[in-house]
Amino acid sequence: MKQKGAALFIVLVLLLVSTLLAISGAQSSLLKLSVANHAQDEHVAWQAAEIALIDAQENASLANCMPMLPVEELMNKEEAWWLMHATISQDTLPISELALPARYLVECVEDNTLYRITARSVGTTKNSVTLLQSVYQVGVGCTSWRQI
Repeated sequence: MKQKGAALFIVLVLLLVSTLLAISGAQSSLLKLSVANHAQDEHVAWQAAEIALIDAQENASLANCMPMLPVEELMNKEEAWWLMHATISQDTLPISELALPARYLVECVEDNTLYRITARSVGTTKNSVTLLQSVYQVGVGCTSWRQI
């Protein structure tokens, strides 16, 4: 007679444990989905910045370049500065895939023969920002590039 409630108690404890496991699994899945979405967003931003670099190398008016800025300064420029000073890349991913069009800057390094091109792009959201730089030499082409 003393064991009448034991089965109910054991079933309730097992139900609680299985509920906690299900909640934990759901949270883990949501975290993995968020990480995958962010990685895809970064990939889209990277692709758009690469295309903007190529566009700048092929189509930019290198005669209208601006003085070189320190890399740290470029990295910390706000979106409004890029909208005002940088050229919109004409060759880019479909605009529906990007939160903003990719842009690039052409900076003079040496006497109209060597230029630094910086491309900035965001992904499908403004949370993923990619900056790529290349060094372009007239008559030679792109001599180096890096992500900043």
